[in-house]
Amino acid sequence: MIAVNRVRLLITILMLLVSMGSILACIRPAYSGEAGGCGGGGGVAIEQECNTEEVTITGLTDVTVISVVTNDGTVVTFEQTFARSFGAECLIATAAFGSELSPEVQILRGFRDGAVMKTKAGSAFMIAFNSWYYSFSPYIATYIGQHPVDAMMTRLLLYPFIAIMFATARVYAIMDHYPEVAVLVSFLMASGLIGGFYFGLPFGIARWRIRRFRRFRHLGSQPVLEKPLAIALLGAIGTLILGEIFSSPGALILSTWIVVVSTMSLSAMVLSNLIVLSFEREYGSRRS
Repeated sequence: MIAVNRVRLLITILMLLVSMGSILACIRPAYSGEAGGCGGGGGVAIEQECNTEEVTITGLTDVTVISVVTNDGTVVTFEQTFARSFGAECLIATAAFGSELSPEVQILRGFRDGAVMKTKAGSAFMIAFNSWYYSFSPYIATYIGQHPVDAMMTRLLLYPFIAIMFATARVYAIMDHYPEVAVLVSFLMASGLIGGFYFGLPFGIARWRIRRFRRFRHLGSQPVLEKPLAIALLGAIGTLILGEIFSSPGALILSTWIVVVSTMSLSAMVLSNLIVLSFEREYGSRRS
């Protein structure tokens, strides 16, 4: 029994880590094309493909794109400036990776604009998400842009999230004939993986370490919130379906948020309990 629990734990962790690593290997080839194109600028006729494209972020409002092209062996440089529309950018990811044209940022934007925003449930969710996200992200993005070390750490933290979004986009593409169903499955998949990886895994290890002390032995030993969260999730899915049928923006905004938050919380708690139970049984058998 102990061996089975240990294997189950290792499989759960490895499925998260290995699948994310393999997905990341596909990110750059899948999004290697230059955004915005290199077909011209300033009346320059381009006869060959672009050699390089460099993007400089000058602030939260403007982006200057400097494209270097080869035309009959001559290097030609031209500039284009684009105004950013507030609420349309992935500010933290853009600051971390240095460009809104980076493949990593394009994965996030592509899934959001090409899939989520084209559904009623997805667009309703993004209304509330943008209100929350853009209330603090400009300040974090400005800080990250000014501190290279923190930008590097942010990139490391974002890679699993980007991999999850990449995998979720692939699942959505399989079900895109039924976009409203696909976006609900995407919500459940992405929220479950994010909750398990970012919260369940570290929280479970921390709980196990704390409970090794005798005075904390019974801390969180009984599941308390799992059942209410499961009920809330099922209720939110039912409300989402009704919101889809009656085209109720309010019901869709509320239900999608509850679906995402309850799925993240439930995934984190289940994985955390699994980690604690597996470790305690293994170390308990060793002591006996």
